[in-house]
Amino acid sequence: MTDEVRAAISDATKLLLRRDYAIAELLSKLSVRHDSIAAAEAVELLAASGFVSDQRAVDSILYALGERKLVGDQEILRRLATIGIEPVAGLELIASRLPSELSRAQDLVARKYKTPAPAPKIGRFLYSRGFDESTIESVLENLSWAESE
Repeated sequence: MTDEVRAAISDATKLLLRRDYAIAELLSKLSVRHDSIAAAEAVELLAASGFVSDQRAVDSILYALGERKLVGDQEILRRLATIGIEPVAGLELIASRLPSELSRAQDLVARKYKTPAPAPKIGRFLYSRGFDESTIESVLENLSWAESE
């Protein structure tokens, strides 16, 4: 193992201490500071050892965005696309692992707005979080206290 590969592994472990990366994403990060051969070898060694995994990166994103932050499907798909997950596969992952987009939107509104707020304000908030327009309309229809301006 060359010194360049050791340096790339060191940088990769520093990155992995902060969060989980997909293999392609980590390779991209390492290629900025190291030559592509050393970066590829370092990522290959780390993947073989189980330190980097696409599945763990996907799980991390689904948990962080879908369960903790409660964002919409569009935002989750955008983030999954940055690590190389195709939209069709992303939709399947979202459907199989997360509550429905409507229930996430309702939970988010209940958490954010403890007192009555105007419907346009709620709609803009949900849209900024990546929720679909039909989901936003459903949430606004079901709010008993939402006021139209």
